[in-house]
Amino acid sequence: MKNEAILRKGDELIVLSDGGLLSDAQSKKFINLSVDETVVINPKKNIADIVQFSGDKKDLDTITGVSRALRKPSTIDSGYRAGHKQVDAVAPAFGRRELSAEEVAVTYILPYSTIEDNIEEENLNDTLAKVYATMFGNDIEDLALNGTGSGENPFLSIAKGWIQILKDEADETHIYDTNGSEDYLGTVFPGMLKLLPSKWRNNPNNLVLLVPWSVYETYQTQVGERNTALGDRAITEGVTLRYSGIEVVPVGLMPDGHIILTRRLNPVVGFKRRIRIENEKVPRHLEIETTISARVGFQWKVLDQVVLGYNA
Repeated sequence: MKNEAILRKGDELIVLSDGGLLSDAQSKKFINLSVDETVVINPKKNIADIVQFSGDKKDLDTITGVSRALRKPSTIDSGYRAGHKQVDAVAPAFGRRELSAEEVAVTYILPYSTIEDNIEEENLNDTLAKVYATMFGNDIEDLALNGTGSGENPFLSIAKGWIQILKDEADETHIYDTNGSEDYLGTVFPGMLKLLPSKWRNNPNNLVLLVPWSVYETYQTQVGERNTALGDRAITEGVTLRYSGIEVVPVGLMPDGHIILTRRLNPVVGFKRRIRIENEKVPRHLEIETTISARVGFQWKVLDQVVLGYNA
C-alpha cells in the first residue's frame, strides 16, 4: 500500500498531497463523500445547508420579506410635490447570525496485517476511504444534533449543536413543551406547528419535522390506526409519512424525546478552511495511522423559522 491516501467516488480520484492538505475542490469532494450516508447533513435530503468558509467567522445574512406591506397611495398635501400621490416605503427585514468553527480531529489505525491479508488488495484504498469518510460524517451529524459545547463529555463538549443553540437562544414562543406526551398526531405536531409563525407555513414542502426513530414509529402506528388508505399504506408499504403536508424524517442520531420543526436549509453546518488528511507509518506498532482534521461549526440562519419540541 502506497504511503498516500487515495479517495475515490465514482470515477473521481482525490490524491492527497501537499502534506495532506486538500485543495478546496478536494475538500468539497471529501465532504460530499462523508455526508453521503447521513440524514440531516446530506445535501440530497435538502434539510441542512453546508457552508465552507475561510475566515475566522462567517456571517449568515438573511433577508426576510415584509407581509401586508401593500398600501393605497395617498395624496401629498403640501410642498413642491403637493397633489402628487405617494405610498409609504417599507424595507425587508435583515438578519445576521454568526457561524464559528471548532477544531476537530480523529485518528484511525490500520494494522499492517489487515493490509497484508486483505482480499481486496488494490481496492483496499477505496474501501478505507469510504469507511473513514462515513465515520467522520456520522460524527459530524451526531455533534450537529447533540453537541453541548460544555461539560465533561469529550465528544459532546466540542461545540454547541443545533438543539443546544435553540435551548440557549430561541425565544420561549419557539419552544414547545411536550409534557411527555406521545400523541404526536393529535397533540405534539399540531402544537408545534401552531408556534411556527404563519408566514413560514404557506408551503409545507419547505418544512420538515426531524424526529427520533422511536417517535417516527409511534407516529406511524397512530397513522396506521386510522381507517384510511394512507393508514394502511403507512404500515404495509412504508410510504413517506407527513403531517399536514410536512415530511416527517426519522433521524437515528436525534436524542430521545426531541423534535425539530424547521424550514429546509435553515440549519447550517460550516467547515472552516480546507480539510487535512495525513497518513503516518508507525513501524514500532506495525500499523498506519490516518488522521483527519477540520474545523467545524453549527448554526441556525433564522431562529424564527424553527420550533423545538421536548419535555421541558
